[in-house]
Amino acid sequence: MYPVMRQSLVLATIVLAACRSGDWKQAAAADGMVQIRADIGDASARFSDVQVVGDSRTGQICGKVLAHDVSTGFGTPARFVVYIDHTAGPWIEGQHGRETVTDNRFDFAWQHDCVDEGWRQP
Repeated sequence: MYPVMRQSLVLATIVLAACRSGDWKQAAAADGMVQIRADIGDASARFSDVQVVGDSRTGQICGKVLAHDVSTGFGTPARFVVYIDHTAGPWIEGQHGRETVTDNRFDFAWQHDCVDEGWRQP
């Protein structure tokens, strides 16, 4: 089994256990970060401003990620959106990751699926 897949499976198991204990938002955020790390292939990616918005079925994990070759310039973290229901994405600003979207599509998703759903800059 590939190391990233093995790490993802272990973390997914932890996330599922956390879901059963009641704090679904914490578990969803952890799962979203696992998905982003796997998507960009960087287990050491650093996250900031991670927030879960919406509900446990159709919400999103939104935040910022700084990883090898992933930034918006000058070491600035890129924003990301992970959909809890896996209907799209995960998407990373600047057309990074395996599933890329145009900058306009990402900005639209960020505004409507993150900001309008409750994500706030700390």
